[in-house]
Amino acid sequence: MKTFRTAVGLCVLAVSCASLAAAAPAPRSALSKVRKTTTASAPDTAVTLTSILGIWHGHSDCLQKGTACHDEIVEYHFQPYPAHPDSVWLDAKKLVAGRYQSMGEMGFGFDAATRTWSCEYVNPHTHILWSFQIAGKKIVGSLVSLPERTPLRHAEAVFGMDPKVKERD
Repeated sequence: MKTFRTAVGLCVLAVSCASLAAAAPAPRSALSKVRKTTTASAPDTAVTLTSILGIWHGHSDCLQKGTACHDEIVEYHFQPYPAHPDSVWLDAKKLVAGRYQSMGEMGFGFDAATRTWSCEYVNPHTHILWSFQIAGKKIVGSLVSLPERTPLRHAEAVFGMDPKVKERD
């Protein structure tokens, strides 16, 4: 289990780690080099830690209606996380008035057995679990509250899709 601070709380990755040294994500040039060697459309059996790297566009929908939550058009930028080679770094943004605004950044561990990237996020006000999997040519994400595992959000995004396209599968 490894824990590191984000801008607004703690993220706990369910992956063992010998060192918790802080590190910035790799520059975009490094991302493009890694992305060329992986494909999001590969069969699920070929999914690896780096399969998710790149910029994805899609939507994130609230599952608890009648709350302050809003459905969003999103951009997810998954990057290498050099200090933690068994993890990736996510910069998540939402589209507001035609521009992307940051929702936050966090690191995700990868479970090869389930082919799932996940981040358990804890701060004084919330305890949640984000999980992403590649399904064909898209990523599918879920957000649940912990410990009760109440579904809060469902997200889907396609690699390189135009962020203003509102069509859904």
